[in-house]
Amino acid sequence: MAKRLKPASVCAHKDISDLAPRIVSDKLVELGVPAPKGSEPTLFLWFVLYMQLEVIGVKAKATEDAKWQDMKGFMTWYSDTNGHLLAENWLKRDTAGYLDSLEALGRKPSTINRAFRTIRTFVRWLQKRPGQPLVDDPVHVSMERRQQKREPSKLADPVMWGLLKAADNLVLTEAKNKNARPVRNRAILVALQETGLRVSELCNLNLGQYEDRYLRDVKRKGNRIDDVYVPKKARKVIEEYLTTERRKDDKGAAKGKPLFLSGRQGKSEGRLTRRSIATILDKLAAEAGKYSGGGIEIHPHMLRHTYGSKIMAKTSSESQTAEFLGHSSTKYTGMYIGLTKQEREDLLDGEP
Repeated sequence: MAKRLKPASVCAHKDISDLAPRIVSDKLVELGVPAPKGSEPTLFLWFVLYMQLEVIGVKAKATEDAKWQDMKGFMTWYSDTNGHLLAENWLKRDTAGYLDSLEALGRKPSTINRAFRTIRTFVRWLQKRPGQPLVDDPVHVSMERRQQKREPSKLADPVMWGLLKAADNLVLTEAKNKNARPVRNRAILVALQETGLRVSELCNLNLGQYEDRYLRDVKRKGNRIDDVYVPKKARKVIEEYLTTERRKDDKGAAKGKPLFLSGRQGKSEGRLTRRSIATILDKLAAEAGKYSGGGIEIHPHMLRHTYGSKIMAKTSSESQTAEFLGHSSTKYTGMYIGLTKQEREDLLDGEP
């Protein structure tokens, strides 16, 4: 990745022509975006400058990768269609044409809208730069595609009950199997159900972060850092895991090691991944299917939706539910009327 430029080194310039040789991005070359010739201030160069000043090292890695991909698609289309990447020729018709091409390829409205918002954010930044080349405003809010709102896919109570029973049953039946980790698997299921953590957040947890009924300094989406309360139901199964399977892995384990380890008991292979969490849940779903005649389908994010639905039912507040889920959007946090720490803990523990 190109070295991030300091804002001070850019402010001294009215345009980016003389900066062009320094603005080189291995990432864009790797993605196959057409590189500029010479030092002409093309869309390619302006976008790399935007990424270096506003995104790289500032936004979450997933956000950074999404912006690279969205603009790769647009710039490749723009170059193929116009025969160049000159920013001064970028009109509304270009942006609309690109979004239409995505629709013709069968892309979902949500995917098209994400690409449009990436382009729009870049344009609004570019319009504020000294010497910016745009002669037209190439974006308009009406370009967004309408999409049907749908309820998040959550797990019904009987299905959740079946998964928990399956986890309990495997703890009993696999107790002597050193290749299995049934206590860990149950702790993961209940932790996701009772805290609403994203799978990536759970995978990144370290042993030392579980402290005094909380998961401390959890790195959220958008680089937010939160303390996440662990309700009584989840604490019970996590602590059982810590005193049994986890203790066998490495006695006196360093706090910086993963909370949930992969591999066999006593022979840890390191940190779990999204794929390994999905495999664990698939195993629990297969076991639960024995009680319901089969057919249970689950993906990890459904547990987060289930948690969010529970909080919504208890609070009747979108803004408070967003806060519990760790959303960073000001759409919610601006309306948020905070609960006290004790009120939040009581709500999660099921106390009146």
